Amino acid sequence: MSKYRTDYLRRGIGILVLVLPFALVAASIIFRPMTSFQKFAIGVALLAMSISILNFWLAFLRPLLWRRKHGGMNDYRYISGLPVIGTILAVASVLIGFGHPLPAIMPWPLC
Repeated sequence: MSKYRTDYLRRGIGILVLVLPFALVAASIIFRPMTSFQKFAIGVALLAMSISILNFWLAFLRPLLWRRKHGGMNDYRYISGLPVIGTILAVASVLIGFGHPLPAIMPWPLC
């Protein structure tokens, strides 16, 4: 018997968390009920995109620039950003503007 325990419930929840926002976007594009919150949803999507850009900067560009400037990663302080907040805002923009294609597709290329 392996000394590592496989936790299928935890993996299943992780897969569900990964797939659910994309399923929500697909449902929002397919079903088009009329909502009056499209402008607010676009604003929330823009906020989610700005947080995604911040996360990209903190995760990829900042370490690259630090390594070039200092010659290594000694004394580098890792900062995670706000990935959960960005995902929550992206899902919120889809829920608020459900049926409107712009808030449904705007934040997802960056999240």
